[in-house]
Amino acid sequence: MASPVAFAIHADQDGLYDWHHAHIGIPTQVLTSRAFGPARASSVIFASKYSSASVHAQTGEIKARFVMDEGEQTTNGVAWVTTNDFNKYAVASDGARFVRAFSVADGSLSWEANTYSASQIVNENKVLDEEGDSASTTQLIVSTPGGVACLVPATQTVVALAADEGEEMWRVALNGAAKYDALVAAPDQPDELWAVGTDANGKPALVAVNAATGTAGSVHVASSAALKPYVVSGGGLHALSADGTKLVSLNAKTGSTKTRALPSGGAHELVKDGAAGTSGLVAVRQADGTVSVLDASFKAAELKVLFSTANGAHAAVSSEVCSDGKGAPCAVAVYEASENSATVKVAADGGKVVATLQVGESFALATAGAPLSCHLAAHLRKDGGVTYRAVVVSEGGEVAMVHESGVVWQRDESLAPAKAIVALDPPQRRRRAAATAAAAASVFSIDNIMETMKLQFLQTKVRLHIATPEETALAKAMSAAASDRTLNAVDLNGLRKNLVVLGAHGRLVSLHSGDGRKLWATHVPIACASKASSDASFDVPSDLRVLRAALSGDSASAGGGAELLVVGRTSAGSYTCTLDGHTGAVLEAKTFDGGVSHVLQPTHVVDSLHRHPVILVVRKADGTREARAVPNDISPELKAQLARGVHFYEADAQRGALRGYAVTTNLQVSETWAMNFPGRHLLSLAQPQAGEAVHSHVKVLGDRSVLYRHINPNLLFVASGVSPADTRGRWTATMDGGVSTGTGSAVAPADASSSSTRLADRLRPARGSMVHVHLLDAVSGRVLYSISHDDAVGPVRCVISENFVVYMYHSLRHSTTEVSVLELYDDSARLTARTVSDVVFEMVPTAIPAWLARSLHIETDVYNQTMSAHAPPPLRVLGQSYFLSASVRAMGISQTLMGLASKLVYFAEEGSGQVFSVDKRLLDPRRPVKVEATHREEGLMQYSEHLPMGFNQFSLTHGHNVALVSKVVSFPSRLESTCHVVVLGLDMLYHRMQPSASFDTLNEDFSHAFLVLTITALAVGSVVTGRMAKRADLKVKWR
Repeated sequence: MASPVAFAIHADQDGLYDWHHAHIGIPTQVLTSRAFGPARASSVIFASKYSSASVHAQTGEIKARFVMDEGEQTTNGVAWVTTNDFNKYAVASDGARFVRAFSVADGSLSWEANTYSASQIVNENKVLDEEGDSASTTQLIVSTPGGVACLVPATQTVVALAADEGEEMWRVALNGAAKYDALVAAPDQPDELWAVGTDANGKPALVAVNAATGTAGSVHVASSAALKPYVVSGGGLHALSADGTKLVSLNAKTGSTKTRALPSGGAHELVKDGAAGTSGLVAVRQADGTVSVLDASFKAAELKVLFSTANGAHAAVSSEVCSDGKGAPCAVAVYEASENSATVKVAADGGKVVATLQVGESFALATAGAPLSCHLAAHLRKDGGVTYRAVVVSEGGEVAMVHESGVVWQRDESLAPAKAIVALDPPQRRRRAAATAAAAASVFSIDNIMETMKLQFLQTKVRLHIATPEETALAKAMSAAASDRTLNAVDLNGLRKNLVVLGAHGRLVSLHSGDGRKLWATHVPIACASKASSDASFDVPSDLRVLRAALSGDSASAGGGAELLVVGRTSAGSYTCTLDGHTGAVLEAKTFDGGVSHVLQPTHVVDSLHRHPVILVVRKADGTREARAVPNDISPELKAQLARGVHFYEADAQRGALRGYAVTTNLQVSETWAMNFPGRHLLSLAQPQAGEAVHSHVKVLGDRSVLYRHINPNLLFVASGVSPADTRGRWTATMDGGVSTGTGSAVAPADASSSSTRLADRLRPARGSMVHVHLLDAVSGRVLYSISHDDAVGPVRCVISENFVVYMYHSLRHSTTEVSVLELYDDSARLTARTVSDVVFEMVPTAIPAWLARSLHIETDVYNQTMSAHAPPPLRVLGQSYFLSASVRAMGISQTLMGLASKLVYFAEEGSGQVFSVDKRLLDPRRPVKVEATHREEGLMQYSEHLPMGFNQFSLTHGHNVALVSKVVSFPSRLESTCHVVVLGLDMLYHRMQPSASFDTLNEDFSHAFLVLTITALAVGSVVTGRMAKRADLKVKWR
């Protein structure tokens, strides 16, 4: 069987055409030892919803990382293993069912423990039902002198695990008077733990547990209801009263409740963990954003303000930190951000500011967002003084370690994960001036012939595998310096791009495709709120579009530069914000009533300023829908043209229903069709990429017959059925002895006679489960094709390109992943009767006179003909299925300028972080079992039920692991052979791909010296051999 063309790179090319950014996620927990001595300064532990990692304290680089599975993700589940040893840390899964300990040095797994008891493991389905699906947002695990202790919310028990092997030391069931959801260490007693929760009346509750023996004390409940979050500080628990005007304090020792009025006359919220510590300090945030640190110790009769931020300033407060030895004072840090910069003020000794740490302009509000959290660490110097360091985290995802001397290091976690990405051409710039500046700034400036020859010589040695590691590294560095791929200027081949990425937390970041460096960053909610004339709060944007691409030549000066459009919600409605695509500056921000449900952008409409307007479908408070054109300064004629032929759909995944809508020329929205699908709910929806290039509408077979591709930009893929994720604690209709109490039979009945049956077996979908696939026309709602896959469940992934659909699902019959492909062809009689010669004539209609076309009965406008969505032509659908020995979490497909290059389908593996590509030729549904001459002429490969997975197919990631992949996106360049591929997830990977190899350009590092040397050697050899031949002939003649 023929194999696809292999892709490989030389050692000196590694990193020239790809880069990888590893992320942790915005930290929700930061573990630092109180002292930053030589033995304890090596690492800082960061934990986010998605992963936990050991980060080098001096550089900020990730030393080791553990990525949580999607079913185990939690926001507060990390603690040191023991309170006096900082060599290991423990990570608890959601619900604290599993606890794993990792080495700080190398990230190796030390031990893993299951906190469920034997009886709980047997009744896992009941435990999971009680636990629910939401990730924990409160602290579930804390350090103890002998290891760690964790709270299991589903069973309301506290379990202690030993530090060495993770064996269970003790287990205690908590009193049922309250629902406990957090476990904290007592601030003033290191051998005591406090379980914190709420009783049935909304009153805070607390119970003390001995960390050594597991003995639980009495349950203390506050005398009045209070609001969350609760803060543990000093000798008890503190919370705001229901009206937000008083502080309710519950004494952990006596159980008494103290209610004191807030000095400001009211507070907006209690800062979570703010100023919490042994001194009894708490932090409150007022409605205008002002943060105050209060002395809330039980000895004080009234609350006293120790420190306050500026009026209306955005701030975050750290927990209280006390230095070891010599009675150093305890301190708290207040991270405060303004429009231009940010600072960290360390307050101690009654609110006195003892240190000010400068964070810098990169943490300004419009760039990084408001302060999210602050984590303080104190180091006791040999001279008795105290040095402070702080880790600050912004809402946008900027993370930094700051010292009194400045910023130690900085990390950008705003793109973990990313929501959307677009590609722009860099701004116009004179190539010569830019190249000169880049060369002057480079250490390896290639400015003379000798340097160039040296580079070519080193590259030749690398290719011949005779170069040393030092020479390979030098060749790679010199190649990077000689290349102009990192210039932020547009190039003729479109190989340099500005990748604008929207993070899940509202930050818009522009990255250069050459080396992945950050060009600019903007926190959209704050930047747009400052530009808009509205007092409403701005949420994270939901969509990102290119309103105007970068222009070249005279058009650039006339029409302006690149513009981006972001759309999001406000507290009172929605907003649109226009930004400069090359600087990130906000150009315009507008608010309006209603929520935006769809953002539609027809590719064929362009206004006089070279902008591509969009249509926003807005759902009003009364449930009606209307359409809005953005920008709103376009002409009425262009608005009517924009709305003509625009259709969209809405899906109800749980009910398995679809509804189609149309936008009229007067921007009104009307429902056009509705449909329900079999199965529990919708598993997947997919449509072709807008504006995709199609090289040819015909396919010539080996027997000279022709198939006409059915190209439908409104094609809608719909898959419905059962997904394994829906069986957990939700679809249990047949769990009770096999008696169905609900609709359908999505879950196999439990076997009551076998109490040791695994939960996965008891909750697995029944063998009768099916995946139903439908191909619809999104305009009319007409079903073009349907197929059902027996013994199959989700998840279902799908990509659509040209006339083919590739989708995957899980087969229960074969216990593996199956990949199916469907190809759609027009089976109209007027087309199937055509010959190859007819097609050739139709491809060049302008060369045929009209009278000749009429006499030969040739339709010269066959490619200009359109079809009606309400009267589609008869279709011929070809399909085939293959086995894939990998679990797939995302799919993508390559996109090139003209669609001439081979199509590559990308599959992102589950768990491994690898993305591999499969040539579309391997997914051809016409692959024959026996290859004949006509098949060889067409290039068809012999059919095999298994898709191959060779090493050459992993050229996209080759050595990189991309965690939690969510999207694989491709952008075309101006070279047909080359496209840009971006893998999005927790990490981000960029790679420049050539699906059909390089057929239209030379590589940037093409060895011209080697070519000249070869030609010279051939020329000299030809001359020498010619003379030698003449001499030989002369000798023969003289004989």
